[in-house]
Amino acid sequence: MDKKTENRLIMLKATLSLMEQNRPTWQATIPLTNAVGQTGELLGEIESIKETVSQNNSGLTIDKENQKEALIDTVFGLSSTLFAYASQENDPVLKQKVDYPISHFQNMRNNELATNARSLASLLTKKLAGLESYGVTTTTIDALREQTGIFGSTNFFSPIKTCFT
Repeated sequence: MDKKTENRLIMLKATLSLMEQNRPTWQATIPLTNAVGQTGELLGEIESIKETVSQNNSGLTIDKENQKEALIDTVFGLSSTLFAYASQENDPVLKQKVDYPISHFQNMRNNELATNARSLASLLTKKLAGLESYGVTTTTIDALREQTGIFGSTNFFSPIKTCFT
């Protein structure tokens, strides 16, 4: 609410307060009584809407950003591990699928990031036997899936093409 509207609201409250103090004087006039009653009701509605709008909801945004950053770190770390595995195995196709800088993930929309994380988990599962020496286990993959699920539950989006396919 801007300053001018806020000042008008304060003046309206002051007017209604003055009217209530002098109620015996104007109480017999039915149209004025109705108008003051309606004005009081509208003022109450304005106050409730003003309270709802002014509530701080930035915590939700911060939580989403923290979840996104954590998912990006996990996806980047695991894709880097998969890249190292692909280099050792001399698998150029796999290397090409997972060779992305962290900025690539940071610039993705939320739905793209979640879809790519799911795809990476699937790819890791396929290569799990060779990745155990790199510290990737079913627990690691399950943690990625859980993290992706939590991130996905706070962001509503539709599926999208993945970079890991």
